[in-house]
Amino acid sequence: MQSKITAWLDDAEIIAELAKRIRGKRLAMNCSQAQLAYETGLSKLSIQKIENGHNMQLSSFIRVLRYFAELDKLEPLLTINASPELLYKNKQQRQRLRARKSSSD
Repeated sequence: MQSKITAWLDDAEIIAELAKRIRGKRLAMNCSQAQLAYETGLSKLSIQKIENGHNMQLSSFIRVLRYFAELDKLEPLLTINASPELLYKNKQQRQRLRARKSSSD
């Protein structure tokens, strides 16, 4: 059973869970590490590192997701649902205010 990825997990635990899921998905597809490496354009060593929970480049993660036909799962992650007017207003509010020179200068 796979663990749920939540905010309560630290980065290492999330990476370990992602590694476990990638390995599980590869095995479920009856795909070897060498075949996954070939299909994604990564090295076999890179696939081994990913499955062992080493930090991976985002581009490597994207290649693996693309091969697994799971890339569409990223779409809802950073979707902006606000109107352009609201985004502009928030941007204006977040602009840094410059310190004023004191009158004693």
